[in-house]
Amino acid sequence: MPQGSSAAPVWFCKVVNEVIKNLRGVASYLDDLIVFDDTPATHVGTMRALVERLRAHNLKPTPPKATIGATQADFLGHTISPDGVRPNGAKVSALTKMPMPRDVKQLRSLLGGLSYYRKFLPNMAKRIRPLTTLLKKQEKFIFTPSMEQAVRVLLAELANPPVLVYPDWDAVSDGSRPSHLYCNASRDGFGGTLEQEQPDGSVRPIVFISRATLDSERHWTPLDLEAGSIVWCIKRLRGYLWGTKFRIFTDHKSLEHFAKWGRTMPAFSAGWNILPPLITLSSMARVPQMATLISSHASRSLRLNATVRVAAV
Repeated sequence: MPQGSSAAPVWFCKVVNEVIKNLRGVASYLDDLIVFDDTPATHVGTMRALVERLRAHNLKPTPPKATIGATQADFLGHTISPDGVRPNGAKVSALTKMPMPRDVKQLRSLLGGLSYYRKFLPNMAKRIRPLTTLLKKQEKFIFTPSMEQAVRVLLAELANPPVLVYPDWDAVSDGSRPSHLYCNASRDGFGGTLEQEQPDGSVRPIVFISRATLDSERHWTPLDLEAGSIVWCIKRLRGYLWGTKFRIFTDHKSLEHFAKWGRTMPAFSAGWNILPPLITLSSMARVPQMATLISSHASRSLRLNATVRVAAV
């Protein structure tokens, strides 16, 4: 493959993906491979199968760069362990040492670093919205003290992030420990948290998601915003949710009636009726006071009033 070609990374990824196709427990990014297994015995078998597959395609690994049999590994800026995934400490340390931006270029660099770890930061899109407005051409760059405080809070959270757990698909499938999807909306953004009950009874996060609202969405009614947040969260997390039963938590009381209406409800601007066809509303129950298990922990105080149970059929 020629050096310097703009299409080289894409084609190289396709080649590597074709080489490791059907090898369970093997993933790749460009020329980096990661192998993960539950037991040492299966790990040895997977490594043997991988080496044989590489040899068959005349590809040679670099042994000095390999780490074999580790219970914790750094990969693509993340530290992966049996407990879950967290940001790589060295990468976060470098990010926290960056000076406060003095121009748009430095702001883009800072926001790029934060956005890479946005799955660890609840409601990040809403919290950085004042910063993103400075990226517009017509905006004069004035980095205010409130913006600096917002950055420092995000960096502090990133320095002590939650460990994102791996979803337990067996427990989700049999309904013993279902997933919980917490959705929240405001005129500045949508936010969501996917969590799952653990064997010890605790509920831990799998991923945080968020996005800023569009200019047209900022004029929606509160009902449309809250329902739009649910629609977006389900679509955004469809890889986790399709084919499973899960619960939706929201602070908007009017959404209680959605489980009764289902797809017969009149269409409205948030597009409830354009949910993926595999998603149907099945039931609803009143939620006890669980204000600590919300996705808006840094935005606004949220009282959970209702839950919608969603099932894939």
